Amino acid sequence: MIIYLLLFFIWLLFLLVLLIQISKLKKALALLPKPKFIQKKSNSLIKKDISNILQLPNSYSTHDESIILLMAASCKICHEKLNEIIHKNKHKSHNLIIYLYSETPDLYNQFNNSIPAHCKIPIFPLSEIQKKQLQIFVFPTFIRINSEATITKFSPISDNVL
Repeated sequence: MIIYLLLFFIWLLFLLVLLIQISKLKKALALLPKPKFIQKKSNSLIKKDISNILQLPNSYSTHDESIILLMAASCKICHEKLNEIIHKNKHKSHNLIIYLYSETPDLYNQFNNSIPAHCKIPIFPLSEIQKKQLQIFVFPTFIRINSEATITKFSPISDNVL
């Protein structure tokens, strides 16, 4: 019987030590700094007028929203995305405007001739200066604008814009 009492007191002692350690842990956790949730970094061009940088066709003002696709002539992913957009007829529902960055005029003309005529997608050259002003580091880049040429969305992922 004494052994049982001794085991019971040892068990109570361990339980007391455990409770003390838990209370110390709670105090230590309370002293830790609270996490600050970092807001998603927004692009500095959002809500700015893109017509100061790019010369837009008149068609953008007749639509509520237009999508500007910035792409490079040598970018295979850009060509795949464009083919996907044309294949799914998204260029008709979203008023697509293409700005093409190419190292040579031959590449620009070759790309311009490769677009099917029935698509009627306006294609304009994109200069190095415009590329820097738009802070483009990745192709393809999609920009959604409203009828006043104000940028509403800026993304290298088409699903976020289209």
